[in-house]
Amino acid sequence: MSDDVTLVAGTYFEHLVNGVWKRIPRVTATGDTGSLAEAKEKTTTEDRIKRYSAGLRDGGDKNLKGQRIPLQVAGDEHYEDYLLQSEWIERCKNEEEMQMRATYPDLGSDDQRASFTFKALGYMVDDATAEDWKIFSVNGKQNSFVTWTPAPTLTAVALVGTGTLTVGTGEQLTVTNTPLDAYWEINQDTFVSDDNAVASVTKWGYVTGIGAGTCNVDVVRQVGDGTTVTDTIAVTVS
Repeated sequence: MSDDVTLVAGTYFEHLVNGVWKRIPRVTATGDTGSLAEAKEKTTTEDRIKRYSAGLRDGGDKNLKGQRIPLQVAGDEHYEDYLLQSEWIERCKNEEEMQMRATYPDLGSDDQRASFTFKALGYMVDDATAEDWKIFSVNGKQNSFVTWTPAPTLTAVALVGTGTLTVGTGEQLTVTNTPLDAYWEINQDTFVSDDNAVASVTKWGYVTGIGAGTCNVDVVRQVGDGTTVTDTIAVTVS
């Protein structure tokens, strides 16, 4: 029997880099040496073996599987995710010990976050999988018990960019959360320019200068419960 457990939709993995939690895109399954961990089951804390949403549990070896994002360049749809994923994979290749956490969507404000220490022991790509979006596997050890906390609710976002372009140039806008470690539904950002004759913006936030002038670019980020938060940045093109 396979020990892999497919993650529930919306599960959100991060690693701690110089005091900042960074998202790890496209982690799709967890494995645990031993018996399969049942989803959505919690035992008492006294037994120190907690089984919970999507199969990650206290103890022993860890195996994280995901979909490797192929090479992306600035302006590509998955460019930001490619950079985020590549940073974590490089740490795994270097067999670093790091703090990781996973946020599991549950019901409304009851989203739960599990934090633990992870010692990476290597990275491997399955070359027999799809030509571009190959499956990768990261093996390692869980070097701490899991700490459970509620996931903070997203209350606001900030759209970040230089706001200054020349005709024909572009930049990737980024979105930061308030609070910074708030959980949100992945891939639910919508970007809109109010004047495409001045600057256009792709659905993944890459803005390009089209003609001289000033316009506003908006982002709408969907929160887990279906509500939205928004922000606007002024873009000047010369």
